[in-house]
Amino acid sequence: MAISRFSTVFAVRYFVATLCFIAPNLCFAADILNVSERAWLAAHPDIRVAIAPDYPPISFLDSTGQPTGLESDYLTLIEARLQVNFKRVIPSLAQRADNTPAGKGADMLAIFSITDVRLQSWLFTKTYLDFPVYLITRQDAPIAFSLENTQKQRISVVGQYASYQYLKEHFPNVLIDKVDDTCIGLQRIALGQSAGMLADLPVANWCAKKHNLKNLKIGSALGFHYEMGLAVRKDWPVMQSILEKGLAAVSQQERDDIYLKWNKNSLEKSVVERYSNWFFAGIFLILSGLMLRFFQWDKKLKASLDNRLNIIHFTDSHVAKFSNISKKVMRSNVIAFSIFVILIFASFAYIYQYYETNHSFFVQLLEFSLICACLIGGFTLGSIRRRFEADTVYNQLLGQTSQRKKVELQLSGIEERQAMQQQALVALTKNQLRDWQDPEDVYREIVQIAANTLQVDRVSIWLFSDSHQQLDCLSLYLKSQNQFTIAQPLQVNGLPIYFNHLLNNRVLVANDVHSHPATVEFGEDYLKANHIGAMLDGTIWLNNKVVGVICAEHTGGSREWTIDEQTFVGSLTDYCRIIIETCKRRDAEQALIQQSLNLEQTVAARTRSLIESDSRYSYIVQNAPIPIVVIGSNGNIVDINPEALLAGKFLREQVVGKSFIETIVAKESRRKAFFTAAQTLKGKNFRDVELTLQASDGKKVVFLCSIGTITRAETDGTEQMVAIAQDISQQKALQATLVKAREAAESADRIKSMFVASMSHELRTPLNSIIGFLGVVLQGMSGELNVKQKDQLGRAYHSSKHLLSLISDVIDISKIEAGFLHVHAERFELLPLLEEVEHAVQHLVIEKHLTIDIECASKLWLETDRKRLYQVVLNVVSNAVKYTERGSVNVRATLENNHLMITTKDTGIGIDENGLVRLFNAFERIESPLKIKTLGTGLGLYLTRKILSQLLGGTIDVKSKLGVGSTVMIKLPVKMTQMVTQNATSILENEQS
Repeated sequence: MAISRFSTVFAVRYFVATLCFIAPNLCFAADILNVSERAWLAAHPDIRVAIAPDYPPISFLDSTGQPTGLESDYLTLIEARLQVNFKRVIPSLAQRADNTPAGKGADMLAIFSITDVRLQSWLFTKTYLDFPVYLITRQDAPIAFSLENTQKQRISVVGQYASYQYLKEHFPNVLIDKVDDTCIGLQRIALGQSAGMLADLPVANWCAKKHNLKNLKIGSALGFHYEMGLAVRKDWPVMQSILEKGLAAVSQQERDDIYLKWNKNSLEKSVVERYSNWFFAGIFLILSGLMLRFFQWDKKLKASLDNRLNIIHFTDSHVAKFSNISKKVMRSNVIAFSIFVILIFASFAYIYQYYETNHSFFVQLLEFSLICACLIGGFTLGSIRRRFEADTVYNQLLGQTSQRKKVELQLSGIEERQAMQQQALVALTKNQLRDWQDPEDVYREIVQIAANTLQVDRVSIWLFSDSHQQLDCLSLYLKSQNQFTIAQPLQVNGLPIYFNHLLNNRVLVANDVHSHPATVEFGEDYLKANHIGAMLDGTIWLNNKVVGVICAEHTGGSREWTIDEQTFVGSLTDYCRIIIETCKRRDAEQALIQQSLNLEQTVAARTRSLIESDSRYSYIVQNAPIPIVVIGSNGNIVDINPEALLAGKFLREQVVGKSFIETIVAKESRRKAFFTAAQTLKGKNFRDVELTLQASDGKKVVFLCSIGTITRAETDGTEQMVAIAQDISQQKALQATLVKAREAAESADRIKSMFVASMSHELRTPLNSIIGFLGVVLQGMSGELNVKQKDQLGRAYHSSKHLLSLISDVIDISKIEAGFLHVHAERFELLPLLEEVEHAVQHLVIEKHLTIDIECASKLWLETDRKRLYQVVLNVVSNAVKYTERGSVNVRATLENNHLMITTKDTGIGIDENGLVRLFNAFERIESPLKIKTLGTGLGLYLTRKILSQLLGGTIDVKSKLGVGSTVMIKLPVKMTQMVTQNATSILENEQS
């Protein structure tokens, strides 16, 4: 059996794929679908996938009848990526010939070649399987055999595959042998019934292996490919997008693994079988070239070794050493060569046995030539090895000598560098002992001496900022230019590894800045721009904290920093630490001196301020027009101003040092004064405290006092109370007079209301009689009336009714204001009350051709005064009807948080903003085009608000727009609690709503 060229690759890839299947959570964990796509899959749980049962190894059924093959492996991977399960269906033979989803009985095809006919019924994903189609022939077929030259022989092709259509369109002259599957077609070729067949390699290899077809070969390759994709019914574009994502999640490694798993090369010859002659000829040429090269190398090594031995005379010990090395090398070469010859003979024996029947003479000649070459090559190889070992020992001796000289030179260089470093440190120490210099000059001197001593081009000193988030450059010396400058600050967050190294090490040694992890962060732009190749940084420590760094930068390539150079940089950091400590100490001394001067100036200014403040305080107290008394913590008077003495008619010596409460406060206010003083000493200040104070002649005066605490320096910081008083005795007397005047006015207003109520009642009694008799006369009970009489009596009747309404409203208002009108709460249903109101205004509604709508839920019960509520609703609804010429009136009742809301909305003339302001005033009628047509007293809405606010505990509000209509909103409790009738103003006042 031929060795497959893909065996090794397949084994590796199969192992990787197995790992991914074992640990799927490691390979794919994230959901690759969005929310809408996941919802679409949830709405379509049963997705049918048609499986081809006779297309091995692409798609077929195993011995148990379960789908398997390359297609099944792809479906399994896609299901894992999409986290779904497809329902696999096996179409019948008739269904397989149909190209429509309905005919297939499936929603999706896992493997389907893309053709123009199929694109009419299916949506295809991108091609995920691309198999080139080959012409498979017998091994004894002519080399020139192709579809263009079939010599009228039959060519087999599967009738339901796309290759059948391709053969008909592009090679119409070919005799087509239509078969049901690829295996049948290949069997027909093997039996000589067909000259060739169109097939792809995976299927052809599988069939050849299964049916043990040995006399087949791969002929010519066609320009036609099986481009296969996942097909979805055309009304499912979302599923097409989902499958695209599933295919994209399948890696190329997995695709190759699946292909190699199902594509076994049964028709292809191995490389050895195809190119055996060339293979053996190549081996012969390579070995011949190697042997020639061995001879040349051996000659060159021998000449080189002889020249060196002639130059340098070795001792006897060296010669003995060479002899021992030669013997050792010979033994190892003999063993190695013997193993090599055995392997060569074994391999040639295998090749001879394999190719003996066809190439016996060629193989024997080749074997003999190679064996001779191996013998000569082994001898030459041993000679080369011995000379090579001798040359290696010689080089080691030379290397040791060179190393010793190099070490001697290094020691000499170290001594010279240490001397220079010592001189530099001595120079810096002498400079420190001189008079104090500017720190900037000191830093310049340090970087210049360091650059000359270390022989570097750039040396700089850096200090951390107060926040320790930035390094600021104090001085940078460029030796090549003999120039002092500074560099840009370095941010800590921009170089985390570098700064972390500084904080944890005393010295940073970077022999190559391009490879050291701490200096790579500076970036190639900075390092190349300044030609920096190596860097040596020493950290400056102060109080166990890194405060700065000295940086020496070598230009022109890498450099190995020696231990003495690292120690020298450490000494420089110690010197810088001393300089920093000295600077800080001198800065602290200067700051302390300046602070002392500032403190003296502050004390002097404070003293002047206190003197000025005390003068102002004394002036204010002595000249204030109100009494001011200073009281000690013991309650005795410490100071008193002239106004207080004048108000109390005291002499200063009579009150200073005496108890404030016992001397000045009247007995009835002493308890209050004691409490106020105690709370004031606890830190609480009081304003507007009424105290009755007593003068020296016994006269008592009411004062309004403000009391607080102050701290006086002259009393050793003890607290004192300051009382500031204002005489309010006249104000109190005026308030009493005003109270009496208000009570008298209220009494007069009640008497007026009682009078109006009594007189209105006396007027209403005879007026009712007049209305009654006028009604009898108008009805003709006293005899027939002519037209003029009816007109005149009718006018009198309507005027009397208007007057009666006016008197009734006045009586109700008067009773409310006098407090004589009481409410009678009862439980009733609201809907009948609204229907009564509708009936009362029905004649006006019919007369004006309006519509009135009542919106109220049944079983809506209230507990309030039914009569007054009816009066309120009737006033509002009748106003809406009177001022509406066309349209409708809507009355709607609802419940909101245990309150009844009655909203009356009309389509009337509306009210402007000025009218809304005066709407609820007594005897006020808003100007409107209907004022002449509608009668009224101007008391309806005024009375309505009185009843609601003072009797029923409700409110009324109006919203209106001129020319559009008005909306009146009444709100009152569902259950009337105990009501308190408010004192109302007189109806004669112009009350604002």
